[in-house]
This record gives sequence, structure tokens and C-alpha cells, in this order.
Amino acid sequence: MQRRDDTLDWLRRDWYGMERARYEIAARQPRPVPIGEALDRALPSILPKTMLLFGKIRSAWPEIAGPENARRTEPAFLKDGILFVEISHPAYRMALDTPRVKQLLLRKLQERFGKTACSDLKFVPGGRRVSGR
Repeated sequence: MQRRDDTLDWLRRDWYGMERARYEIAARQPRPVPIGEALDRALPSILPKTMLLFGKIRSAWPEIAGPENARRTEPAFLKDGILFVEISHPAYRMALDTPRVKQLLLRKLQERFGKTACSDLKFVPGGRRVSGR
């Protein structure tokens, strides 16, 4: 069974002749889109929502946490609405794992990705990555 587009292309070749049909067929093709836009359309049907959300959080982490904090921290995984963040040094963990700083980071995350995206933050030591899968 031929697709409708194949049938239309065949009809155009028959109507215009082989040479002009090439131009007519090309003129009716969809416009090219940037690869990022094509991926944004395709990825939601391929990857789970949480994985897409986590990728966006990781990309935005330097803006959310600030450049200084982002150098010492890294989002490890997202599980059940809790973002696990690895921290490079125990002293830095003590500084970040305060209610005020946690709430600030959580508020920035929720403003950017929605209230349901992340309900809590958990700081974990770096290098001891516990799988979130």
C-alpha cells in the first residue's frame, strides 16, 4: 500500500514531467527545523517524564544554585519528587543543608519547573552515588 505522499509525488511526476516535478515536490516538503526543536518534539515520546525533567534540572543547575554552589554540587537523580544532590565536601554540605538554603533552592526549582516537579531536596556525599533507578 502506497502512502498518500508517494501517490501525490507520482501524480506530480506524471503531470509536470520528471524535471519540473522535482522542484514541485521539493517546494511542498515541510520546512527544515532546528535539531533542538526536532528533539524537543521527539524525546517526550521516547523518554520518561522524570528523565526529561532531570535533564532540564541538570542543565539549569548553575542558574538555580548559582555558579559557586554549582561548582561544588551536582544533581545526582530525581526520585519520587525528591532531587538528590551530590556535594563534594562535608563542610559544604553543612552549609547548604540548612532550612533557609534548601527552601531557596527548592523555590527556584519550583518556579522554573512547576510545583509538582520537585517537592524536596536531599544532599548526599559526592562519590557515593546511590542509584535512583
